[in-house]
Amino acid sequence: MKRLFFAAVIVSLMPEISEAQFRDSLSVQEISPVLESLFEGRSEKEISDIQDELEYFHQHPVNVYSATLDDLAGIPFLASSAAEKMLALRDSSAHFSASSLSAIPEIEASALEIILPCLSFEKKSDVADGSWFSDVSIVSRSRVVDDIQPRKGFTDGLYRGSPSKKYQRLELSATQFFGRIVFEQDAGERLNDGFSSFSFGARTDGFLKDIVIGNYFVKTGEGLALSSFGSTSKLRGIFSGGNRSSIVPYSSTDEFHYFRGIAATMNVFPVAVTFMYSNKSVAASIDSGGSISNFYTAGLFRTGEELRKKNAAREQMLGTEIDFKFENYGHVGILALRTKYDRPLLSGTQSYSVYGLNGSANFSGATFFGEAVGNSPSLNTAIGGVRMQVSKKMVLHASIRSYSPGYSDAFAFPFGENNSAEGGEKGIFVGLELHPFRNFDLLGYYDEFTLPTQNEFSTRGNEYFFNASVHANKKMNLTFQYKEKVKTESGSLEERSQQSVRLDGLYRFQKRLTFRQRLELNEVRYSISKIRETGKLAFSEIRYEHASLPVEVAARVVVFETDSYDSRLYEFENDVRGIFSNPPLYGSGMRWYCLSTYDIGTALRISLKYSETIKSGVTVMGSGENEIQGALDNRVTFQIDMML
Repeated sequence: MKRLFFAAVIVSLMPEISEAQFRDSLSVQEISPVLESLFEGRSEKEISDIQDELEYFHQHPVNVYSATLDDLAGIPFLASSAAEKMLALRDSSAHFSASSLSAIPEIEASALEIILPCLSFEKKSDVADGSWFSDVSIVSRSRVVDDIQPRKGFTDGLYRGSPSKKYQRLELSATQFFGRIVFEQDAGERLNDGFSSFSFGARTDGFLKDIVIGNYFVKTGEGLALSSFGSTSKLRGIFSGGNRSSIVPYSSTDEFHYFRGIAATMNVFPVAVTFMYSNKSVAASIDSGGSISNFYTAGLFRTGEELRKKNAAREQMLGTEIDFKFENYGHVGILALRTKYDRPLLSGTQSYSVYGLNGSANFSGATFFGEAVGNSPSLNTAIGGVRMQVSKKMVLHASIRSYSPGYSDAFAFPFGENNSAEGGEKGIFVGLELHPFRNFDLLGYYDEFTLPTQNEFSTRGNEYFFNASVHANKKMNLTFQYKEKVKTESGSLEERSQQSVRLDGLYRFQKRLTFRQRLELNEVRYSISKIRETGKLAFSEIRYEHASLPVEVAARVVVFETDSYDSRLYEFENDVRGIFSNPPLYGSGMRWYCLSTYDIGTALRISLKYSETIKSGVTVMGSGENEIQGALDNRVTFQIDMML
């Protein structure tokens, strides 16, 4: 910490050394209530995966004036149909700019705030000379997170490492070349038990389109074969569809869901061929017979028991995809993967294969998309759908899915009720985007699903979601959200129903001062036991940006009361860059935090966050080795970002 502070002082005393600066316009992140729902209920690791993927594109934005569909394929929440309309509008308009994107109905208004920072609108004459090492920048990030109250694992001596969570990242980028090194040491881990990740590669307009060496992941189709490990919210059914293959350098700290090796795409229009190879150790529990009983995905190696799972098995993957492109009319991809382990799985096999087809087709304002996969050439797991422009004010999304219980693929994270294609699922999804009036947006969906039979009872359910946003004027935004989910409990006839209502208001008093207020109610009911629980949450937030100093401050106070953990509420909140916090709040209490950032020149940002959760009527918080004595849980986060 002292070294980081000393570096900050030195840089602040230096003259401006670069014209480069952080791409984001706000130091404190702002995200709409609709997009918060994408991450609701997700773990910090899952949210971090999406956040790191977005940050990669913030640092390496796609230039729209020279982009192809392949270039746009990897951007999260940008469907292929929207990308195709974007390129068509670019080619037909002499005044194409960032503001033109709002005229594309396929780009949902709430998703636009995520997509825009991933794009560059520099004219070709304004871009560097195009050599591999032009426009070079170096970005570093150092972060320390400390829980002030000691956890039981430290007081009992079970956690072997430091109580501080540490994160380091160094990234070099140029016009066509990039490299990144990441290291994270979780609280309680020793230095040599932390996670390290590296990737470097190049992107060109030639025959070798993309190449990544090191850690990476691949997205293709609808995620039935390959996908990033991120949000599986039902809203994903509206923000995606008809996706093309893309290789993304891995920048997250999830220690399981990634590849380590080499991936490359060779482009000979109209065909693109992608090769993938990975060879890495994985954490797993090994039974007495030497078989892998289950994989360990938490990524925490603090105790002796957790350390025994580290590097317990080895995983090799070899795959290829051939993608046939039909300009703006769609594409067809053919995929084959083979994964092998050095130990047998519980099924008795040490390897499995995945075969698949994916594609999309555009006809008169409608995009049809689908993917079918299987562990043999007989494809038994599939999803298909359509995104249709019904009118200028209405977009329809519909899909149907059927996932076989016998399908096996550790790299698949498709749309659905479960966070995996494995286990089986059937479902029907219908979503609508409505823009009936200016500054008034409606977004909603209905999803019905059936999971495989367990103990003679199948798990069935349905889910409704409705969100209405009103932009009353430039200063005020109002959002109303309703969500209902009914699902039978696994292996029984008991139905669990949950309803939540949320009202969110934001008001900008002036350019630099913003006030936000939220009220939320939650109710959980059980059909047979007649149990009924409720949860209530309210928060007030103020954000201030100083007029003359490069300082921004955001503070929030939250009060909550629920009957138990079952009726918990999630409070998605601001954090330092690179982190999104989504803590579940339950019981009765209050939470507050203050987040401040300070920019020194154009190349240095210092961020500090302090948060407290205080519960009433409890003597301990948490459980197991993470238990805290008392009713206070507080944390401090310090981060330094530098760009040269």
